[in-house]
Amino acid sequence: MVDNENDQGWFSRLSNTFHKVPCMRTSLLYGVGGGVGTGLAYFLYSSRVKRASDLGVLSFCVITFGTFGVCRYSRAKKKLASQRLQRVHGVEPLDEI
Repeated sequence: MVDNENDQGWFSRLSNTFHKVPCMRTSLLYGVGGGVGTGLAYFLYSSRVKRASDLGVLSFCVITFGTFGVCRYSRAKKKLASQRLQRVHGVEPLDEI
């Protein structure tokens, strides 16, 4: 028998594991919305297509990586606080967060 993962291309393997990364979906949604909004607003302001698309891509990257970093940092802080609280109460820490 042939394993199904070996039959898939790199893009389908990436997209199948992509939704499992915490905070990735919300970061991408914020990034896409912010990038489109920024690019469109700048285009309506200046009517320069190339500059507006450059600004849209730049804002997409900054917003996506920024929200991803903040979200992962807050998740790590919550996880450490939860583990500390469970240790104080004498309960075995859970790794679900």
